[in-house]
Amino acid sequence: MVIVLTASLAIYVFVLVEESQNHQIVPITALTWSSYVTDCGHTAWIKQRQLAVRTFDTKYYNKGIDWSGWVVKVNLNEDEPISMVYHAASLYLKMEEDDQEGVMGADIGISLSEKVLVELKDVVENLHRGDKIRFKASL
Repeated sequence: MVIVLTASLAIYVFVLVEESQNHQIVPITALTWSSYVTDCGHTAWIKQRQLAVRTFDTKYYNKGIDWSGWVVKVNLNEDEPISMVYHAASLYLKMEEDDQEGVMGADIGISLSEKVLVELKDVVENLHRGDKIRFKASL
């Protein structure tokens, strides 16, 4: 009985989260990674956290972007059911301009819902470290 209840609850949560994902197409804006780093990046966050949050909320939240970067890591969460609650896959990218000077690793992470992963699975599975990709997304 407990196993059935737990499984039902897990499926319900997965469906609930998947349905709450933003799958609406938002218009692509002229916002750039460079302006994002200046307004909301690591340095802006350290200097004035509240201003960085307010700027993100007013200028960037739910805005469409068209940026490019290099793949650092692709994480398909098929083997991690807990991670799938929030996203089906994650892409970690290094952008042309560093968010933090002298820090290696990804500057941005992209979360893919189950619906988007199904549509792009062949593309995502064939991405490798160092591949340059151009992506459209909503922030």
